[in-house]
This record gives sequence, C-alpha cells and structure tokens, in this order.
Amino acid sequence: MKSFNKYYNDLKPELHASINNTFKLSEVKKQFERKIVELLSEIYGEEELPYKVEEKINFVPKEPPYFNLDDDLKDFLNDDLEDSDLKPIIEKIAKDYNDRYIHIEKSDQDNETFRKQ
Repeated sequence: MKSFNKYYNDLKPELHASINNTFKLSEVKKQFERKIVELLSEIYGEEELPYKVEEKINFVPKEPPYFNLDDDLKDFLNDDLEDSDLKPIIEKIAKDYNDRYIHIEKSDQDNETFRKQ
C-alpha cells in the first residue's frame, strides 16, 4: 500500500494556519480546494494534474465525507484513491475544514442573535 502521509505531514502546519485564519464561510471552500490542489501538486507534480484541477474538487459542508471529486480527477487518481492512504488524508483535511465551517457558522449565528437583542 502506498503512503502519502509524508506529504500530508509536510503540509500540516500550513493547513492548520489556513484553517485558523479563515473567518468567512465562503473562504472555507476556497481554502479547502487550494490545500487539496497543493497536496496533489506535491504528490504528482503540478504539470501532471488535470487541467483546472481546482474546479474538480468540491467542498461539501455538513455532508460527510465533506468533499466530492469529479470523474476526471477520480480517473487521474485512480488506484491511489483505493490502494493508499490518499483518500483518508483528503477526508481528514475535509473534516478539519468542515469543523471550521461549522464553527464560523455558529459564531455568525451567535453574533446575529446578539445584535437582535
């Protein structure tokens, strides 16, 4: 079984900074997609990735596994999605961004409630 954990561990400090510095719901989606592109670029090389790869990754908040990959990207990743730790790594990153999304959403709701009082 292939392991891409090294790439994830190298990206982890930047990931946590990105998550912690995201304050708008719309930013969560963009940051998730950017970080997955960064991860895949490190693994496969940017020039090898499918054209407009960022458009092939979708963050789906509050619906596990919290992301979708379009068929072109799934075909490109092929066996690595099933026979390596790549899919669990992407799921972990997606869950972290989903947790941030929920935190921002709750914070926005709390602030709205406070303003109405």
